[in-house]
Amino acid sequence: MEANTAISQSDLLPRNLHSVLNKVVNLALFNVLWISFVVGRYEWVWLSLPVLVVYIGFLLLRQIVTPMQIVLPAAIGITADSLFSLLGLFTFPTADSAWYVAQPGLLPFWFILLWVAFATTLSQSLRFLADKVLLTVLAGAVAFPFNYWVGSQLGGIYFPHGKLITFAVIGVSWAILLPLAFKSLRLNAGQANDNS
Repeated sequence: MEANTAISQSDLLPRNLHSVLNKVVNLALFNVLWISFVVGRYEWVWLSLPVLVVYIGFLLLRQIVTPMQIVLPAAIGITADSLFSLLGLFTFPTADSAWYVAQPGLLPFWFILLWVAFATTLSQSLRFLADKVLLTVLAGAVAFPFNYWVGSQLGGIYFPHGKLITFAVIGVSWAILLPLAFKSLRLNAGQANDNS
């Protein structure tokens, strides 16, 4: 009986270590992709896109996430920011290349990919927020305006109506939308392993 207990406890350590490693890799990879998409934008997108595709393929093949756990949170972010862009809350710099011309309400390709990359963090490195509604509301209200501010400092986004109004709208919106994004993870969640 004691031998079985020892075996099951030793089996837990590698799984916990594997879970922590998944979260660390996810957070590091998201930050690298965030920098490459925001700083590199149109020029680096073709280097960053294969990394994102391979990573999502890995998560799906290992059944760490389901397709809907990527699609639904990404769709929430893309829809919200498309609406903000359409309302003129923020704009994006135009591309030097002829393949992309910014239109009101249409997000740049690199920005859409950024939302897809962010969606992977909800079931991985940010999963600890999932059941903490107040903390999630606070994170949405503070972290999102901060990220948009950093993006503006790097020249990736502009705020025609000023930072105060823009950050207030973004903060209030994501105080509501981030908990909804976590709630969307529960759709088809039974198909994914609890490896994260």
